Amino acid sequence: MVGNLMTAIAYPDCQAISPNGQFSLEARSPENGTIRPQQRPKRSRQRTFASQDRCHQRGFRYQLLDNSHNGEVLWERWQERFENSPHEVVVSDDGWSILRTHGFSPELIVVSPDGEDVIRVRIDGPDRGDAAAEVQNPEQPLGQGTRYRWCADHLVFSTAGLYWTEHSWRCFFTLHPTNYFVWRPYWGQRLVLDLTNAFLIDEQAQANPTLQNAIRQAEILSATHHLASLAGQTSEIQRLLDRNRDDSEVENNCRLSDSLKRATGAIHLIGVHRVAACVPLLRWLETIDAGRYSTGSTAMGENWWVEVQSFRPILHHALRLLGEEPQGYAAHHFTQDRVRFPMPECVENRRGRAASLNPSMNAEQVLQRLGSPDHVRRESYPVGKFYQWREYWEYDFHVDGRWETLRIVWEQQGHSGRIDRLDVMPSPWLNSDERVMQILGFG
Repeated sequence: MVGNLMTAIAYPDCQAISPNGQFSLEARSPENGTIRPQQRPKRSRQRTFASQDRCHQRGFRYQLLDNSHNGEVLWERWQERFENSPHEVVVSDDGWSILRTHGFSPELIVVSPDGEDVIRVRIDGPDRGDAAAEVQNPEQPLGQGTRYRWCADHLVFSTAGLYWTEHSWRCFFTLHPTNYFVWRPYWGQRLVLDLTNAFLIDEQAQANPTLQNAIRQAEILSATHHLASLAGQTSEIQRLLDRNRDDSEVENNCRLSDSLKRATGAIHLIGVHRVAACVPLLRWLETIDAGRYSTGSTAMGENWWVEVQSFRPILHHALRLLGEEPQGYAAHHFTQDRVRFPMPECVENRRGRAASLNPSMNAEQVLQRLGSPDHVRRESYPVGKFYQWREYWEYDFHVDGRWETLRIVWEQQGHSGRIDRLDVMPSPWLNSDERVMQILGFG
């Protein structure tokens, strides 16, 4: 059965606080053990209280609380029958609430300050309908709110639901007298909502210069503020990341952890918008050592892994777009049995040291001379009836005010890799988004 192939999806409780601290927006499920089962509607009482599997939780209760009046409940809303469970909630200083549901029918649900559902946006792929087209689904009751469909250009389909918000950025802003909300995925497309008049703004209307400038300024201001708050906590961040990653309760209930999840989106925007004033903030955050994922390495050979850092690849890319050289902390580590290969960081005169490379060198010798590559990419290609691996290492150099890139191409040979080519070229990432799509597109 297809249903048995579905990956378990966890839905922990969610909370958001408005930037000015006045409002708290909460989403809690009895199946997370944080509210009693008798508080939920009868239709969702078939599951057990504080379910042991901690996945596929439903029956969420949403509440908007006024912190200036001792947490007074301003409105309450319960998850509807055909509605996916939430993975994120957001609230503005004016009390506008955004509920982001996750699953196989993900939505953004906009709730007005007085508790009315005013907009529901179904998130779809580019081949599943026209953006901003209203949805009339006979299988689901319309309920409150105008319904729209928004087509994400790079929606990720998986057995754990449809994903589109990784490395994204979202914020509220006002273009008097209208309140707006914008959600920008990493690839640059924007979902823009007119909250006051309750409609989805299509891409043609987004091109209005006044609106476009307001969106840009809102993104810059909110991303800068977010990075400034993190830059002052680098020691606390490193301690948090060094904790046992299996302790899900720490991860789910830590506000600093929640802020870190949004860091790559903010860093990416600083580069996109060329915000030079944020260079000192990026320098602070560059020191954070945080592994993101690991994959095999053709260059190093069997039983070796490339550990990709969470923040440094996109942070270094943002610095280079601003004409700044990174300090040189490793964006990648090469590991065997979870032990990192010893290589230098913050290498001086990398361009000069690169001149002594030759095709007879192995991967360990290159790493000892130049340190971590700035970008690593791996691909397979057919050779007869089989497939072989090729790996690319790229090192960027700032030479006489210009960027150039050394690309080392490693071909699979036996149990390790050999250098096939050493190419020096004008840095291709200056005129292409290919690298940033590779950096952010994995997760």
